[in-house]
Order: sequence, then structure tokens, then C-alpha cells
Amino acid sequence: MSLTTALQGQLQVIHALILRESRTRFGAHQLGYIWALLEPLFWVLTFYGIFHLTGRKIHYGMDTVSFITTGIIPYLLFRETMSRSQSAIQANKGLLFYPQVHPLDLVIARVSLELVTLVTVFVIIMGAHSLYLGELRIDSLHTVISGLLLASLLGASIG
Repeated sequence: MSLTTALQGQLQVIHALILRESRTRFGAHQLGYIWALLEPLFWVLTFYGIFHLTGRKIHYGMDTVSFITTGIIPYLLFRETMSRSQSAIQANKGLLFYPQVHPLDLVIARVSLELVTLVTVFVIIMGAHSLYLGELRIDSLHTVISGLLLASLLGASIG
């Protein structure tokens, strides 16, 4: 068996595990994905309300919602990735009886699903806010992507 064949097989296993995890986590209906958006949105709106009520201003050249979103989403990404990777093997122990499934595949699937979900939520929140403001300003897209990826990797490594 060649290395590319083995790698393709493992990628197929991880893809199947991601589909299984998404079905388990979000349910069979599309409404489950709404909660993935609403939870971080509630966090952002709560902090925005606190900032607004206390009269706190952001002095970094950003508006308040962007400032809070760029702090909350990486934190949630780190926290959720750590939590879900900790329980990945225990929750899917029955799948380890299949010879193609390895413990690391279970962790990679959960981490990947969490990363894709929260990056999508980040893009939706920032995109909607940019449409509301009428402007989109990103100083370094590379830094944003790197920050989100590193928050996910840190959560996975601790988990």
C-alpha cells in the first residue's frame, strides 16, 4: 500500500467522522446550526451591552463590536476545541473497533469541525457588522487567520 493510498484512506475516515460529529452535534435539522451562530452572538451582544452601559470606549481604532468579536471568537474557539478534544476518544470509543479508525482521527475530526464552525461564525458576525457599518477594514488577513488557527491548535493540544 502506497503512502498516498493510506493518506487518502485516513482522510476519508476523518471526513466521515466530521460528518458524524456534525450530525450528532447539530442534529439532523438545519436549525441546529443556528445555535452555533447564536451562542457567540449572545456573548458579543452581552459584552457590547456592558461596554455601552459602563460608557467604556475602545481606543485602538476599532469599533466596539469588532473589538469584542475579535476577542470572544478566538477565546470560544480555544475553549470549545479544548473541551471537545478532551472528550473525543471517550465519546467515540465504539468506533475504535474499526481498524481504519485511530484515536487521533477522532480528535482531528472534532477539532476540524469546531474550527470550521467558529471561523464561519466569525465571518458571519464580522461580515454582517461590516455591512451595517458600510465599511470593511482588515489590516492583516494573514494575522486574523493565523490567530484563529493558533487558538484552535492551542485548544487541541491542551485538550
